[in-house]
Amino acid sequence: PAGETNESKAAVQTAVAGFDGVNIYTLNLSALVATGKPAVPALARILENESSTADQKYAALLGLSAVGHNDSSANVLSYLKGALDDPEVNVRVTAAELVMSFGAKDGIPVLIAELENEAILKASWTRRSEGQWRPARITAIMISLPTPLLWQAGSTVMGPMPAVSP
Repeated sequence: PAGETNESKAAVQTAVAGFDGVNIYTLNLSALVATGKPAVPALARILENESSTADQKYAALLGLSAVGHNDSSANVLSYLKGALDDPEVNVRVTAAELVMSFGAKDGIPVLIAELENEAILKASWTRRSEGQWRPARITAIMISLPTPLLWQAGSTVMGPMPAVSP
């Protein structure tokens, strides 16, 4: 793809491989932002690859968002919207939140659907392959706050919160 280089592929691979799936600070978003638009094709491939894990897709979503908020010409919104139909609930919900961070309303129906089926309301726990336990994301709490918790990870990922009304 145009603009993609071996260096950009390596930067994406290193950043995603370093993400532990729990601590956002293990995902080197600064390296992805520094790589810029050339990182977009590799991140998009992770999202589109059926064999990618939910953690890899989550990292790719955050990377795409960070690049897109840093460089509006990166055109990442279509890739984020593509993840709204992912089979994994946490990927869908994260994609919905990130789509909305760009001011698009396409994420609202996904959040409403997940709230209605209570998949993201249950205080359930998920087990990671390493034997760690982590709480499932409870988006209902996140979206009820003036500043969702994900925004606290830094404006690098989400950018300024736009005014979005249902």
